[in-house]
Amino acid sequence: MKIFDRQREKITAALLAGAMSVLMLMSGCGSAESGTAVTPEPEAEIHSESEPAKKPRAPVMKLRPAAVLRGEKIKAEELVFKCESTGKTEFAFAEEPDTSKTGEYPVTVTAKDSYGNVSRENSTLLVADLIIEADKKTSRYELVNRIVKADAETFAKTAVEDKAWKAKNIGANAFYMIYGSEQYNNFERYLVAVMIKDTEAPVIHAPAKNYYVGDAVSYLKNVSATDDYTENPSVTVDKSAVDPEKAGEYPVIYSAVDDDGNESSLEVTFTFTDKTITEEQVSEVCNPIFEKIFTDDMNEAEKVRAIYDYCYNNIAYYGGSDKTDYLAEAYRGMTEGKGDCFTFFATAYYMLKAIGVDVLEVERSSPNVSTPHYWCLVNLGTGWYHLDACNMGPDHGNAFMATTYTLYRIDPGYWAFNENLYPEVATERFVMPEK
Repeated sequence: MKIFDRQREKITAALLAGAMSVLMLMSGCGSAESGTAVTPEPEAEIHSESEPAKKPRAPVMKLRPAAVLRGEKIKAEELVFKCESTGKTEFAFAEEPDTSKTGEYPVTVTAKDSYGNVSRENSTLLVADLIIEADKKTSRYELVNRIVKADAETFAKTAVEDKAWKAKNIGANAFYMIYGSEQYNNFERYLVAVMIKDTEAPVIHAPAKNYYVGDAVSYLKNVSATDDYTENPSVTVDKSAVDPEKAGEYPVIYSAVDDDGNESSLEVTFTFTDKTITEEQVSEVCNPIFEKIFTDDMNEAEKVRAIYDYCYNNIAYYGGSDKTDYLAEAYRGMTEGKGDCFTFFATAYYMLKAIGVDVLEVERSSPNVSTPHYWCLVNLGTGWYHLDACNMGPDHGNAFMATTYTLYRIDPGYWAFNENLYPEVATERFVMPEK
């Protein structure tokens, strides 16, 4: 089967131009020279005679699958999505790929910098009759329409033969479809390479935080971003509007960008309040309680269970609370033994922090429930879990180190929360560690 020369030239030009544009704009490894990428030369370093200059590390490449039309040539750098290197870097195939037959072929790309350092990475090359670009939201129906428009004559001919499409994914960024029966050789089968373009920005997970005036502030702790293609996108923070020495609410803006240049931002509120009670006052009340509920042979998880049981069994749900002052409510929970859900949360939160546990405040966010509710997210090294020691609410008593799925099965509205604002919660059931 043969594609019109004009169509082949158009697709080839678009593919090469698009690949080179991505390399030049996003990876920092592009160059106008064939097979070469240029990184600015570092400034000369001064070394003493007794201390020889250190040789830079070899280039670090990130490759993605690429596609080429049957019979056409492709350059090694078209598979290089990202590269970290020092000085001039040259890319080449370890073995020149054969593009005379359609199919899926493994290839190895080498990168050599100006210091002679060489690195190798493996990827996949699709040799195709037709190349189509799409994104994750492109439907199969739309793909077929694009194929028909691109090569109507060939598609019509193969469609008359009533053969079935077969598809195979190549990582997250490409897949191909074959039209033709199994007995056909590669020349008689029609292979369409579909190159997936990433258009979705990272999702930032960053909770709102409460501090007391004068406290040390951690802006990036328990903040992360997830992306459908880029692993662990970097997150930056704009805290220029915050005055940690003055009570008030301040916007903090987080930003993240993935390897494809898709950007996202998230604004959260940092609240600073004046202390009405000191840490020392709360500690004086808390330490005797720890002496009663802890034993010398307890591990961390058992101490967390003891804190949960203490709050659940020793605080009565009664009245309201000051939801801007967790220290005062923790003190109230331990001395008066009464309060609302925020008092239960504040008492557990303070105790968990006191024993060094990684803990976060969670606030309910539900379109169907207007009243607030508060509980903890706890991480004991095996992932984040919900801990709600309040002894009121649906099926209370079952929210110790619970997964989101467990709580949503009980009541999805009661524990509804904005999952994008918090670290990803574990999906496996929590198991108490053995001693």
